[in-house]
Amino acid sequence: MVGIWGTSGVGKTTIARILFKRLSHFFQGSVFIDKHFISETMEIYNKGNPDDYNIKLHLQERFLSGILKKEGINVDHLGSVRDKLNHQKVLIVIDDLDEQVVLDAMVGQTDWFGFGSRIIVVTKDQHFLKAHGIDCIYEVRLPSNIQALQMFCRYAFSKDSPPHDFSEIVSEVVLLAGNLPLGLQVLGSCLRGRLIGDWVNMMPRLRKDLDGKIEKTLKVSYEKLDNEKDKALFRHIACFFNGEKISDIKILLRDSDLEVDYGLQNLIDKSLIFVRNGSIEMHLLLQEMGKKIVRTQSKKPGEREFLVDSKDIYNALKHNTGTENVLGIALDMGENDELHIHESAFKQMRCLLFLKFHIKQNKDVRWHLPEGFDYLPSTLRLLSWEKYPLTSMPSGFSPVNLVKLQMQESKLEKLWEGVHSLISLKDIDLQKSKSLTQFPDLSMAINLKTLDLGDCSSLMELPSSIQSLNKLEKLDMSGCSNLEALPPAINLQSLNRLDLKGCSRLRSFPDISTSFVELILDGTSIDKFPSNLRLENLQLLSMRAIKSDKLWEDVQTRKEIWTRMKHSPLSNRRDGLLS
Repeated sequence: MVGIWGTSGVGKTTIARILFKRLSHFFQGSVFIDKHFISETMEIYNKGNPDDYNIKLHLQERFLSGILKKEGINVDHLGSVRDKLNHQKVLIVIDDLDEQVVLDAMVGQTDWFGFGSRIIVVTKDQHFLKAHGIDCIYEVRLPSNIQALQMFCRYAFSKDSPPHDFSEIVSEVVLLAGNLPLGLQVLGSCLRGRLIGDWVNMMPRLRKDLDGKIEKTLKVSYEKLDNEKDKALFRHIACFFNGEKISDIKILLRDSDLEVDYGLQNLIDKSLIFVRNGSIEMHLLLQEMGKKIVRTQSKKPGEREFLVDSKDIYNALKHNTGTENVLGIALDMGENDELHIHESAFKQMRCLLFLKFHIKQNKDVRWHLPEGFDYLPSTLRLLSWEKYPLTSMPSGFSPVNLVKLQMQESKLEKLWEGVHSLISLKDIDLQKSKSLTQFPDLSMAINLKTLDLGDCSSLMELPSSIQSLNKLEKLDMSGCSNLEALPPAINLQSLNRLDLKGCSRLRSFPDISTSFVELILDGTSIDKFPSNLRLENLQLLSMRAIKSDKLWEDVQTRKEIWTRMKHSPLSNRRDGLLS
């Protein structure tokens, strides 16, 4: 038995039909079982138990009639398929399988069929294949960009490439289709024979809405999800977490009731998402479908789970129409260059978990926040606000539930006052916050893993409370040109990457870790290493443009570093070292 598995519209059925056409004449009997083939049986018994004995008998009758090309075959026991076919070499293709009973009734065991028989099962749900012991599974993946362009052009122009004046617009249409063969076929056929002006006029609609046929096909897998929690997880990914690391998604949804581990596997099995390099990826068209499902939750955007459309977000924040239903807001400020936020914009969003404002590089934004703006929900787990315009966090904000804090290029001078319980906090990224002069007490952030303060050029020191960060793995202070010293003898047990590049006023190297893997000291004024510095795990040491020559006056230090680098477990880079 062989499985063909992949998302809706990717071309599984096309592959199966071609295989059936090319191979069927090599077999004594062959049958292609599609939705139409079994629909009558399933409709007759749709009110009963899908595992009913009579359903299986009726399925076997239709199956045997099809493969033996005989009408009126009667089946009175479930061994009939084996009785009639165990000496025949047959080819069986079951397309678009979405009921386990179909597989069990028709091809329960391979010994039901003669030597050399082949069974091909096509499905969106990998679980059916695994449950039936089918280990040989071919995953149908999306075509490459070049292949997708060729496929679209064959439908639209009956050749492999577009006419010269269509090149740019064709590339955009293929992008909108997300390389999905069904999308390429539907859109190509729709646009065939039309003038360039017609294409231009249709683009706004194509950018906004899925074609009905594409949407109907894609929505089947979503509607087949048995558990409402899995559907909710799908919507979370479509609106907020597409492209995010699995580990981050699990942390951000850890206290939810979505059963994330189990749910992610279900979505993978049903080809609604896939995993690449440890990150979740959802097809562009599936993502748009998920957002459309959320839009149908209410005519009033402020009453939906997620706000993802720019216009809806602008209105909700300006006119204070958000409600406790809103779990997340994701705004990409690509078109607009200003945003009005009502004084009480977030006070009704008492359940807000995720807030993300993304701004293109080198884009200036005019923020309109009233002087009385002093509140963000304490429920926030993800706060990502690029170019945050205030000098500190709102006085009414409690960061007790934060998992990730990302405020690059902010105007912050300080974060917050006092000591907060920050046990959930994993990542802080304040890079290029050039006005930052004070850093808060982090003694309660005992699970922090990354701290990025790169190019915070006004920051002169870190608080001694960082000695509590025994799970900190990465500390980036590159470009902190006014940094003069790090707290001494803090020995961060897990710190493996330290970047001090460009810290030109830094003269002494602290006793900060025993587990360095990467150490970047370019452009510092360090003139001495601690006598007990341990570098046995070091894989990268960069010391370009060191400002002090005193470091190299100590021949013993130079020899020790060189020797330790030689014995590092992996191949090393020794940038700036003298041999």
